Amino acid sequence: MRLFSEPLRIDDRLTLPRRAFLSPLQGVTTTPFLQAANELGLVDFWMTPFYSVGASSIPSRGALRRWLAPYRKAGAPVIAQLLGHEPGPLAEAARLLADCGAEGVNLNFACPSKTVLRSGNGGACLRDESLALRITEAVAAVPGVSLSLKLRSGWDAPDGLASRVRRFCSAGAKMI
Repeated sequence: MRLFSEPLRIDDRLTLPRRAFLSPLQGVTTTPFLQAANELGLVDFWMTPFYSVGASSIPSRGALRRWLAPYRKAGAPVIAQLLGHEPGPLAEAARLLADCGAEGVNLNFACPSKTVLRSGNGGACLRDESLALRITEAVAAVPGVSLSLKLRSGWDAPDGLASRVRRFCSAGAKMI
């Protein structure tokens, strides 16, 4: 399939070698899994499982370096996935990730876990699309960040998913 073998240019900072990639799996993408996949050359780039960020839980630069280390060992580009519902802390975490060498940031607006939804994160962000758009704009404004989003169709999308995708792209998302 030619479509999946062509590189995917996200923006002037990030071009991915393939259009298809391994989806992050919380609890499965463990250090031994990463080591084996890296040693076998199974991935051209990584997208991490989500890192939860809130006003009182902005990670330190050191914590993010340690978190990214197993992904970076293969030398492949890393897109770090963030989960949260506060624009400022998410933008700060994105800035720190860029400083730590992450080539991109992915905002998770899709997680359907009841625990995640109760905290206002993941798919719950789509209940207040204006908030999700403010988060997208805040993170997209961080220098050195190539921004992608993980979306669900939402709770209700009266004007359709295509319109929603256009709004998020206008807010700064480069890949959805």
